Amino acid sequence: MSALLDSQQIAPQVQVELYEGGETWLIRFSFTETKEQPLAEIKLDAAAATQLLAFLRLHEDRLVKSHQP
Repeated sequence: MSALLDSQQIAPQVQVELYEGGETWLIRFSFTETKEQPLAEIKLDAAAATQLLAFLRLHEDRLVKSHQP
């Protein structure tokens, strides 16, 4: 596996990880009393991650308005 470049929690139980080469993982966790365990992992290659970014940018204004209180 490529080296991890960055990771960020984007929701209470969701983390995104970016690896060298553009590999991107979306991971949803379940928290138990003893440890975090992945419930679902979605892998995007660089092309798919770029398409997702373009899609989100297309709707950026709508997303920002929906996020504001």
